[in-house]
Amino acid sequence: MRILTLLILVVSLAFLQAAAEKNAKTGKPYDPPIGIETAWGPDAFGYTALDSNEPGGPSVEWIDISAIGTVVTGLGDDNIVGPYNVGFPFRFYWYDVTTFHVGSNGYLRFSGGGQLSDPFTSIPNSAAPNDLICPFTTDFDPSSGGTVYYWSNNVDTLIVSYEHIPAWLPTGSSGDHNFQIVLSMVDTSITFNIGPQSGALNNTNGMVGIENNSGEYGIQNYPNNLIPANYSIKFYYPATILLDIHDVGVAQVQNESNGGFFVKTGDDYQANAVIKNFGNQDESGFNAIAEVLNHPAGTVVHTSTVPIASLLAGEALAITFPDVWTLDTPGNYVIRVRTDLTGDMVASNDNKRVRFNVVDLPGELSFDDGSNENLWSWNGGNGGMGIYYQPPSYPVKVTELSAFLGAGTDVTHLELFDDDGPNGQPGTQLYTTSVNQAVQGWAVVDLSAEDIVLNDGGVYAAWRMNSTTSSALGIDVSTLASRRTWEYTGVWAVFRNFETDDAMLRVAVEEVQGPVFFDDFESGAGNWTGDWGLTTAASNSPVNSFTDSPGGNYPPNANLVAAMASGVDLSGYFGATLEFYTKYELETGFDYGYLEASTDGGASWLSLKTYNGEGVVTTFTLETVDIGAFAGSSDFRVRFRVVTDGGYETDGWYIDDVKITGLSDDVSAPLIVFDPPQHYQGTPADFQVVATITDLSGVATAELNYWVDDPLPVIITIPPSSVVGDDYTFDIPTQPHGSKVYFNIFAEDGATSPNSVTTADYAYVSGQHEIYDDGDPEFIVAVNPGGGMAVRFDAPSATYPNVAAALLRIYTDVNNPIDSVTVHVWTDNGGTPGTDLMTPFKVYPGATLASPQDWTIVNLSELSVVPGAAYWVGYVNTSGIAMNHLYDQPAVYNRSASGVGSWAPFAGDFHIRSVLGGPTTGIVDNNTSIIPTAYALGQNYPNP
Repeated sequence: MRILTLLILVVSLAFLQAAAEKNAKTGKPYDPPIGIETAWGPDAFGYTALDSNEPGGPSVEWIDISAIGTVVTGLGDDNIVGPYNVGFPFRFYWYDVTTFHVGSNGYLRFSGGGQLSDPFTSIPNSAAPNDLICPFTTDFDPSSGGTVYYWSNNVDTLIVSYEHIPAWLPTGSSGDHNFQIVLSMVDTSITFNIGPQSGALNNTNGMVGIENNSGEYGIQNYPNNLIPANYSIKFYYPATILLDIHDVGVAQVQNESNGGFFVKTGDDYQANAVIKNFGNQDESGFNAIAEVLNHPAGTVVHTSTVPIASLLAGEALAITFPDVWTLDTPGNYVIRVRTDLTGDMVASNDNKRVRFNVVDLPGELSFDDGSNENLWSWNGGNGGMGIYYQPPSYPVKVTELSAFLGAGTDVTHLELFDDDGPNGQPGTQLYTTSVNQAVQGWAVVDLSAEDIVLNDGGVYAAWRMNSTTSSALGIDVSTLASRRTWEYTGVWAVFRNFETDDAMLRVAVEEVQGPVFFDDFESGAGNWTGDWGLTTAASNSPVNSFTDSPGGNYPPNANLVAAMASGVDLSGYFGATLEFYTKYELETGFDYGYLEASTDGGASWLSLKTYNGEGVVTTFTLETVDIGAFAGSSDFRVRFRVVTDGGYETDGWYIDDVKITGLSDDVSAPLIVFDPPQHYQGTPADFQVVATITDLSGVATAELNYWVDDPLPVIITIPPSSVVGDDYTFDIPTQPHGSKVYFNIFAEDGATSPNSVTTADYAYVSGQHEIYDDGDPEFIVAVNPGGGMAVRFDAPSATYPNVAAALLRIYTDVNNPIDSVTVHVWTDNGGTPGTDLMTPFKVYPGATLASPQDWTIVNLSELSVVPGAAYWVGYVNTSGIAMNHLYDQPAVYNRSASGVGSWAPFAGDFHIRSVLGGPTTGIVDNNTSIIPTAYALGQNYPNP
C-alpha cells in the first residue's frame, strides 16, 4: 500500500504525533511469537476454531496447487478482483456461497462491496466489507511479485494460495510470504495454512478470522498480523446451530454498488431494491418501504410500500416500488429502503440509504458539499483517486472538470476515464491535463472545446499525483457518502473509506443531440436486410464491419443490397445527419456503390451519393451526409447498394459505425428530388423537369438555372411553370438541336435563418436520341490504329432529317491512354459503312481518368448531314496508339461493325448514339430499373 498522508483540518497534537510515528516506520522483521491462544469460539452462530498447537487441532500442511491452479490476475497494491466460482455450494454460516473475490491484502470476500486495507478493522464489524475469510490479512503488494492461485475440484474442495507475496514497505515492497485457504464441504470446514515467511512487514496492523455477511457474527483469531509461520488454523462448522436467524434486510438499492446517482429536474423517478432473507428461517408478512428524504435535513418527501407475503431463507427478491415521483426541485436527496420484519435479529441491514441529486442540465455533477474535511495524498507521490459519475440522461457532453486541491509545488494530473475497464472500472483515458495549484482551492479545466460525449454509461473524474509535492486532493467526509469514490495505487480499486468519504472531483455536462440509430455491427446484422454480411477482415471499430462480399471479391452482374430492416422516426426533428465510416474498391467507371434513402418503408429509394474507384478510399474514412431534408419522416431508412458489370471484380464496399442523429434546429436545405437526364438524353422540343421540393420550414424560393454550352455562356433563370403540392415543374425552352444544355435547380427554405441548396449541374443534348445500347457497358474492346467503330441507324423522318450530334463512348484509364479520332457519318453499304456523308474531322475523346466512361459529344448541327436513308455513325482511330471502346455483350440490336481497312459485324452493341433534328421511334433504355433517382446532395449516375 502506498501509505496515505491524511491531512486532517482539525486534529489533536497526539494524533499528529501518532500519525508521524506511523509514517516514519520502515518495516519490522517478521518474527511473531508463538500464539498463546490455540482455540476460539464458539461465536454466536456456533463456529469454533483450533490451531495446530492444540490437541485435536489440524496438522500443519501445505497443499501445492501451483501446477494445477488458475492464476489470479489483476491484483495490485490494495485492491480486490473477481468474482471466481467456488465450484460447488459451500455452506458458510447459515447460507451457501458459490462465488468469491480475492483481495490483494490476503483475504476472500463472498458478497457485498468494499475492500480491506491499512488501517485494518476488527472482526466482527458491521461496516463493509463483510462476508470475509481472512487467513493472513495485512499490507501486501502482489503487484511487486508473487502469485495467487485458486483450484477447485468442483465437488467439495476449493484452495486459494498466496505464494511468495511481498509486503508493502515505504522503501519498496519486498519479502516472501506464503499462506492458503482450504474450503471443504467434506466436513464443512475452513482451514488456514500459513507457510514459510521471510522479510519485514510494514507494521503490526492486520486481522485473522472469519465474518458473516452482516458483520454481526465472526471469530477473530488475531487482531493483528502476528500469526506464526508454519502454522494452521481450522474452523469447524457447528454440529448444532445455536441460533435460529431471523434476518430480513436490504441487499441493494437502485444499483449493484448502492452508489449515488442523478435525476434530471422534472423527470420521473421510481425506486427499486433487492430485499433478501439473510437468515436461516423462512419469513412472511412484512413490508419493504422506500422513502425519499431531503439531504442532509432528513425530511421525508415521498413514500412507497410493497407488502411481501413470504421470503424463503436465503431468497432475494428484486422489487420496483409502485409510486412514480416527479422530482421538480433541484437539490440533494437520499433514497432509503427499509424492512419491518417483526423479530428481526440484525438491525444493521434492515435499511440502506443511497445518495442522489436532482440536477438541472446543463449543470454540474458532484457529491461533495463544497467543504473539505481532509486533504489526501499518497506516500511515494504516485497514487491517485477518482469518482464515478453517471449522467441522468443521454447523450451529454462533458464541458468542465474541476478538483479541490491543496497547495502544491509540483504539477497534479486531472483526468477523465471511460467506464469500459474490467467490471466497469476506469478504462480508456478520455482526457488528461496537468495543473499547478499554488494556493488551496478549486482547479477548473474548461473542456467545452473537447468532444467528450457520453451516449451511455458514465465517466470517472480522476486526480493523480506527479510527485510527493503535488497538490493533495480535497475529501468530503460525511455520515453517508456516494460510494462512488475509487483509489489508484497502481491499480484501481473501490476507495477504502467509500462509505464515508467522497473525492472532491466534479464534472459539468450539457445535453446534446443524440443518435436515433447506431450500429457498429458488433451485435450481428439484425438491423439490416439484403445481401451483405459481417466480416472481421477490416473494421473501423473492433471487430466487425459490413460488406457486400464478406467471402472475397464481389460477384459479376450483381445488384447487392444492404437496407435498414426498420425505419427510424425523424418526425420530432427539424434536421438530421447520417454518419458512417467507409472504404471501398469498386472497378473504376464500371461498378458503382449507391447510398440511398427511403421514406415509404423501402417501396422506393432516392440516391444520396455515388461511390466509385480503386485506390481512392482504402482506409476507413468518416462520411457525413446531411439528411435534414428527410426530417419529419416517421419511417426513414438508408440503403447501401453495389451494382457490378460482367467484367472485372474487386474487393467491394465496407461500412462501419452507422449513426443517424436527429437535430432540433432546421439547419438543412430543402430536399430536391427529380429524374435527371441519363447519358445526356434530351428532347427536340421544350425540356421539362419535374422536381419534388420539400422542407419542414416551407419552400420560400425555387428556380431553375440553364445555359447552353458556349465559350461565353449566358445563364438564364426561370421560375416554375406550375406548382402542385410539392411538385415544381420547370420548362426549358426548345434549344438548337445538337446543342449541349446545362441546368441546375436552386431552392431556399422559409427558416428564420434560411437554408439553401443548388443541385449538381446536369446536361442534355437537344434533339431526338437514337439509342442501340443499354447504357451500362460490360466490356471494353481495343480499337487499333487505323481501326474503326460504327453503329447503323434507320433513316430519319422527313420532318427533322438532320444528324445534329453524335455521342461516342471511348474509354480511358491509367493503363489505356487516349488520343484523337476522326468522326464519320457514312451511308449504309449493304449492312456496313459506305461513303462519307460529311468531311471527317478530328475530335479528342471526352473521357478522363476521373470519368473514364464519359461520352464524347460531337455537335454536327452546322454540317447539314442529311442521310435520307439508313446511315452509320462512328469514328476511325487515326492516332498511333490503340484505344478502347465500351460495349454491351451479348448483342441485342446487332447494329455494330468494326474493322481495320474493311468492316465486319461485331458481336456486341457499341455505345455510339445519334441525335436527330426530328423524332424517330427510339429504343427504351433497358437499364433504368437499377439507375437511381437524383438527389440534391449528389449525382446518381454518370450524366456522364
